[in-house]
Amino acid sequence: MSRDDDSSDDARRDPPSDVPADLASRLAALDGRELRAVISYAQSLSTPAPSPAALVEERPGERILDVRERDGHTEVLKEQPCPEGCDDCPHGPYLYRIRVRPPVDADSEPTLRWDFVGPVDS
Repeated sequence: MSRDDDSSDDARRDPPSDVPADLASRLAALDGRELRAVISYAQSLSTPAPSPAALVEERPGERILDVRERDGHTEVLKEQPCPEGCDDCPHGPYLYRIRVRPPVDADSEPTLRWDFVGPVDS
């Protein structure tokens, strides 16, 4: 539920004027899990999520070797530099699974969640 930062657990903010009163009332009755599901659903209706592959960009010293769309995630194969920037950089290839994280608010952009799968034999 939507709460003021310094208020008690039972206090709720007034809904924006463009939220219908009946919807605001129904939302106020939901628990946290249900509200997160509603937020996710509403975001899916309002903003089409970009393809993870469209958001992948090489960072300095990296080489993207392959990007493959899979059911529910995208796989990225890349070589990357180590923090020390040794003479053998970039290292890899390494496999990652990525997913798009929706924007946290109307003014932000979607981001990628990178999950390291492991090294790949070349």
